[in-house]
Amino acid sequence: MSNNHVGVGLSYERLVNQYVGLRIPVMVGINSNYVNVGLEAKLYPTRNNGPVKYAIAPMIMYGNGKIIHNEWVYDPNLGYSVYVKRNTPYAFRFLIESDIQLYHPKEFLYRN
Repeated sequence: MSNNHVGVGLSYERLVNQYVGLRIPVMVGINSNYVNVGLEAKLYPTRNNGPVKYAIAPMIMYGNGKIIHNEWVYDPNLGYSVYVKRNTPYAFRFLIESDIQLYHPKEFLYRN
């Protein structure tokens, strides 16, 4: 059995001003019972307008659900492998992302 988890994510971003945006990403696992929710502050050092945007984004993320990792682990005390189920019910993370975004290149390159 594979321990790869597949999910679908959506996010909503609200621009506070030309240099700051707040984003709320949500991810739901398809083949596992797991949900991630976060809060991200996107900092645009070169402003958030134009065809190319650069952002640095610190994010706090919380994940909750039930992920089971089944594996055989060798126990030296018993002298043989035992079957172990490992549950990861929650996760709390701090991430820093770096984004380069390209929006509607035709609109900015071919203006009349």
